[in-house]
Amino acid sequence: MNQDMNDMRRERDTLKLEKNENFLQYQKELEDLKNRNRELQTEADRIDFKSKSLVEENMKMQLKMEKKSNEVHQASTEKVQLENIVKSKDQMIDTLNRQINQLREDLKSKDLEQETMLRRKHEEDR
Repeated sequence: MNQDMNDMRRERDTLKLEKNENFLQYQKELEDLKNRNRELQTEADRIDFKSKSLVEENMKMQLKMEKKSNEVHQASTEKVQLENIVKSKDQMIDTLNRQINQLREDLKSKDLEQETMLRRKHEEDR
């Protein structure tokens, strides 16, 4: 009976040791999980910050792009206006050139008439 009691005590002690080892293992695993959770949370926070920074940068770039787009549109509008002015001036120049040519022709014609009249007058005078 004494032997049985000793065996039982040894078994109880062994079970207690196993229980303590299991508990320590559980505590270690729990602490590892908490550490891993903190690491993942830190990583998530870092990624969230980086994401927000990229979104802000993207918004800034979009604003810059809109500004440049407006500048390009304005420049294009100015270009069209200037081209229209140039066309108008070209048309005016063409019209003036035609008028000048017509006046030259009229002048030549008048000169010929005068010359003809002067010849007749000279011939009549003779």
